[in-house]
Amino acid sequence: MQKILDMFRKRRNDIRKPIDMDKRVVIQIAQEELAELIQAISKMNRTAMYWEKQMKRIPRSKEEDRDINIKLSMIERLRNKKFKDNLCEEMADVIIALSWVMDVYGVADKDVAWYINMKANRMTKRIKEGEFY
Repeated sequence: MQKILDMFRKRRNDIRKPIDMDKRVVIQIAQEELAELIQAISKMNRTAMYWEKQMKRIPRSKEEDRDINIKLSMIERLRNKKFKDNLCEEMADVIIALSWVMDVYGVADKDVAWYINMKANRMTKRIKEGEFY
C-alpha cells in the first residue's frame, strides 16, 4: 500500500486536474469506476469457481487428478494474466476516483482515517468473536 500512496502523492497535481473541469462529470466517472471494479472482481472469482466446479464433477484416478491439477494450475496462470491486469487498472481508477469524491465533497483525509481505524477495530473484534464472515 505504501507504493500506492507514494505514487499518489507524486502525481497528485495530475490526478486533481479533472476536478477543475466539471465536478458533476467527475462524480459520474467515479461511480462508473466503482462499477468497473466490481466487474473485475467478479471476473476473477467467476473463472476460479467455474473451473473448480468442473473439476469436482469428474470422477478420476490419482494419476488423472495429478494431470488435472497441472491443468488447473495452467488455467490459474492464464486467468491471472488475462484478468489480473484489468483488476489492477480498475483498482487504480477507483483510488483516483475516491480522491476526486473527497475533493468534490470536502472530505478531509483525517476524517476518512478515523473511519478506517474504527472499521479496523470493529473487524478485529468480530474476528475474535467468530462473527466475521
